[in-house]
Amino acid sequence: MKIKNIDYVQKITSKMTSSLSQIVKIQEYDLDGLTMIIHDLKKEEKESVIEEIINNQLNELKSKPEEKIRKVFRQVDEITDYFIKYYSDDSDIVSESDDIANDLLFKALGKNERVLELPINISYIKNYCLSSNIKNNQLYDSLVWIALRLVAINYCIRFNDGLEEDKSE
Repeated sequence: MKIKNIDYVQKITSKMTSSLSQIVKIQEYDLDGLTMIIHDLKKEEKESVIEEIINNQLNELKSKPEEKIRKVFRQVDEITDYFIKYYSDDSDIVSESDDIANDLLFKALGKNERVLELPINISYIKNYCLSSNIKNNQLYDSLVWIALRLVAINYCIRFNDGLEEDKSE
C-alpha cells in the first residue's frame, strides 16, 4: 500500500509545485510593465492610445447588466493587485483610479440617470476626474490603471460567461 501512495504523493507534489511556480511567475508583474509599452510614444500618441482603450472597453461594457459587472469586482481586484506600483512617497493611485473607472462605467451604463457620452476625451479624465493628489509622474500610471481596470472587468465577465457555458453543456 505504501508503494502505491508514493506515486500519488509524487504526482500531487509535482502538481502543487507546478501550480506554485505559475503563481510565482505572475507575481512579478507590475504597472511599469504595462506603461513601458507606451513609454516611447509622444504625449499625444500616449493619450490617444489610452483614450481608445478606455472608450473601447466602455463601449463593450455599457450593454452588460450592472449586476454582472458588480459580480466580478472582487475577482478584478484580486487580478489587478498583481500590478500595484509603489511610489517613494507612499502615494496610492489605485483606489482613486479604481473609483474613476467604476464611475465612468456606471455613467456609461446610465446608472442613477447619469449619462456619459462616448467617446470620452482623455483630457476630461485628466482635468476633471483625477484629483490634485495625482502628481505629474503618476498621470500615465493613473490613466493606464483606469484602462487596466476596465479591461479586467470585461475579461472577467467574458471568462465567467465562458465558465457558465461550459457548465451548461
